[in-house]
Amino acid sequence: MPIQIFEHTLADLYFDKAKAYFVERWKPATKDANDDDYINFQLQKIEWAKKSLPKLFLCDTKNLFYTITLEMQVWTDENVTRFWDNTPLEKVAFIVSSEFIAQLSVEQLMDESTHKYKFAYFDSEENATNWLFSK
Repeated sequence: MPIQIFEHTLADLYFDKAKAYFVERWKPATKDANDDDYINFQLQKIEWAKKSLPKLFLCDTKNLFYTITLEMQVWTDENVTRFWDNTPLEKVAFIVSSEFIAQLSVEQLMDESTHKYKFAYFDSEENATNWLFSK
């Protein structure tokens, strides 16, 4: 069972060391987020990820309402995606947002990049974790 390792206005992070399993749960407060808030959270997430080096990552975007603009997609690709591509990460499962525009920006970000890890989108946590933990 993952334990909370970091709390932020925009999202919380959890980690299960035995399973090398990292969880990110976005919050409704993302409705009021700006680019600086987003960058601040992402940089802090990277610091926590460096400490845990997960192999599996569940990203719950159901409450992600911040729209990742093209400029922020480029920033994320250069700073966040590049980080993940140099870690032991094997799989990322996204639980999709009910907010279409926010979800579309996440999907564009992931689809426009080439990654060494697998990723997929799911409509439920059960389906996402089943896929993450499958061989």
